[in-house]
Amino acid sequence: MDEMMEVPKEDEMMEVPKEDEMMDVFLDETVSEADSKIEYFRQDAEVYKSIYCSIMKDEWASKHSVEVWCEPVVEVLSVSLCNNNKNSNITRSREIYGNIFVVDSMSNTTNTKCDIYERNDQDDEPEIIPFDGGTLSLTGPDDVMSMDKPFIGIDIFDRAVDETIINGFEPLVKTVDMAKQNHTFEQFNKRMVHGHYESGCSAEVEYLALTFGVFAPVEVRLIKQPVEEGKGNKRRIGEVKEEEELEVYGTISATYNLLCSESKVNRIMLFEIKEDSNEFDWVTLGCPLTLSRSVVAVPAYSSLTIQVELWDFATKKLIVRGSNKFETKNYRVKKTITGLSYLDAEVTIDWEKPFKLDDPVVWRIYSHFWGPHVVEVFSIFIGRETDKPLRLHGIVAFCGGNGDFKLFKRGKDDPFILDPGRNLLTLKGPNIILAGGDSFGISVDLEDVDGLVSIKGVVSSGYGVNHHQEGWFNRLLCSVIKGKHELSFAAVHYTVIAYAIKVTLKVHLFFKGGHEHSSNDISTIHGSLVALNDKYGRRSSYEKLYYRNVIFERRKENPLVISCMEDFDMDMELSKKVFAVPHNSRLCIAVDLSCQCPSFTGFIKETAQFEVDSSVGNDVVIEGDSFGINISVKWSQA
Repeated sequence: MDEMMEVPKEDEMMEVPKEDEMMDVFLDETVSEADSKIEYFRQDAEVYKSIYCSIMKDEWASKHSVEVWCEPVVEVLSVSLCNNNKNSNITRSREIYGNIFVVDSMSNTTNTKCDIYERNDQDDEPEIIPFDGGTLSLTGPDDVMSMDKPFIGIDIFDRAVDETIINGFEPLVKTVDMAKQNHTFEQFNKRMVHGHYESGCSAEVEYLALTFGVFAPVEVRLIKQPVEEGKGNKRRIGEVKEEEELEVYGTISATYNLLCSESKVNRIMLFEIKEDSNEFDWVTLGCPLTLSRSVVAVPAYSSLTIQVELWDFATKKLIVRGSNKFETKNYRVKKTITGLSYLDAEVTIDWEKPFKLDDPVVWRIYSHFWGPHVVEVFSIFIGRETDKPLRLHGIVAFCGGNGDFKLFKRGKDDPFILDPGRNLLTLKGPNIILAGGDSFGISVDLEDVDGLVSIKGVVSSGYGVNHHQEGWFNRLLCSVIKGKHELSFAAVHYTVIAYAIKVTLKVHLFFKGGHEHSSNDISTIHGSLVALNDKYGRRSSYEKLYYRNVIFERRKENPLVISCMEDFDMDMELSKKVFAVPHNSRLCIAVDLSCQCPSFTGFIKETAQFEVDSSVGNDVVIEGDSFGINISVKWSQA
């Protein structure tokens, strides 16, 4: 018998349906549905394989085709003390002790706290800051700041006056808190934490918010150079022992590039002891150096460069100087910077998974119940260096347990136009459930007609989703595929739903009586129909925008044109009429439609809700003054 899993707390448990419950809900597939599946297999067979071959033939894409898991992050760049009284004649310096940290206000636990500055009068000397102001030497973070609602807390004590001069909190606004389709995914922000009035001092926090970020824990070691066969016996490795300690000073820093921001990130110091400070750090060969901060947030579509320059304090000789570039990855990467003498610098980047995907997932699973896990692809965000219009052609395809299916396809002679201020591809279909199976992939092969953008790569789950990737289930996932030369990227927003139910949707539009129409009158309809569920994707404007199914969308300048004769009705053409939802969720259809005829203008703005139950289906009618829609939902086994 399988070992029992730890029983979770009530609010952590995922409700698992009973077998008889599911049998009531699920409906047998009709013959036409089965035939439809067979037709999809026939049409889309070998799609994924052909895209993969195209990627491998591209010299740049073949080396950069693997996606990077990412999440919205913030990076504190600096904290500076400011003198509020510019007319002050005080010339003394401030002698600073204190604590600066970032904490998640949405978490009920205290383990989200990340210290970024810590000096106490028991163990440390105060940091000397001019009275008119200066930048504090941050000493963190040393942990991943994966937070929903980060706040910065500042508690500063000035020993010169023996009092606390600043004590307060301020929110760090993330890009996702105010997201729009054209939202800036790289934002530099400043927050002011005001001090006590008598102190005349405040703290200015400068930070960078990234929509698509990944955390890079950094380790640097000094190691002996490998002995070359036939030459190494006389090398200066001589009597050097592995446990030898050296007195070291110098710098270790990190840099990365942003894509669209006019501002740039200066070098982020991870280790700094200046020669004229007459200080050094004891370093044991083979052991990690003590870095002032060891975690850096990096744009997932960029790369991280680590620069190392270390000197021997005793001899004043240079030990190693150089840099290495690290592509963002989903796993640990180790590189060596060759030293000038017998020592090298070994740099390790242990790229951190977002959303705490490594954390154990505590679910109660009943062995008698089998339920499929299904992949739902919500949206694809195209980021580019400039906001020029794009004319995209190519294919986005899914490959999983039930075959290969196209999510997007445009030819070079019929490209998809991505206007300035718009970043989302319009996905269409497939009208079939995407089974995750033991592994799945989402391939992207997109190019601009004029060569402005070239994005080729694969979002891959790896093998054993059922057994090794439980942390993926029911999470809002985002994977970034880099564009050529890091000038663009595609961010794929998706989820893996455990215990999924298939939804088949039909929307019928009709006109009401009571209006005079000519037989030649036409109406224009614009707006949107959006499918959401109440289990996820509701916490921020970013989630509401990118983790939803847009099933109908027409802009005002490109409306749907139909007859507006009385009693005219029609089934609306939906970009997607089949999708999956968690079994215990509530389906919501947000309706925002405008209809214009010569004799009237009508609006519908309402949200219809549907519960998963044992009935064959649900119908909801939403009526405006002049027209209405009938939404029909059918539930069946995924």
